[in-house]
Amino acid sequence: FPHEDLTGGLKARQRPGGVLGNELGSIGDNTRVFLSIFQWQHRKNPEGLLAAYYHAFTGADDVVLVIKSYLEPNASGNDKLAKVLREALERIKHPNPPRIVLLHRFMNSVELRALYGFADAYVSLSRAEGWGLPMHEAQLAGLPCIQTDFSANAETFGAGALRVPAHASPVYGFKH
Repeated sequence: FPHEDLTGGLKARQRPGGVLGNELGSIGDNTRVFLSIFQWQHRKNPEGLLAAYYHAFTGADDVVLVIKSYLEPNASGNDKLAKVLREALERIKHPNPPRIVLLHRFMNSVELRALYGFADAYVSLSRAEGWGLPMHEAQLAGLPCIQTDFSANAETFGAGALRVPAHASPVYGFKH
């Protein structure tokens, strides 16, 4: 396994304490925390994730979706990410939306370990994955995973995750 083990021995949900306390400290002990980590792009299906979350929950539910994301690998566009998220949520529209927390900064392995340890479940509704590093990390941290039943997710995780049905669609410009 070529990547650093981020579990840090975590077996049960851990409060983030001083590591992420400023960003996640207002989330209650009984709140169900769904986590998703991805680069904000079409292939990762952020709109599908938001629509599914809005369909499943309301502001009356004690839940939060924590999204750790970025627009560009070099972080130059990350200050625009909050605006992109607001625009996506406006397109979906929800009369009483459930809570979402956006984290859009670099995190070291200690912070990532705390983030995985804080969540109750990991969600990836990606349209396609090559390998799915954050989902591997989430499973190593003991999180149940909710994922698209397509691409590398279906092949790699099999029955080890709650699988959301998916289907292939034609892509403009490609013959199928």
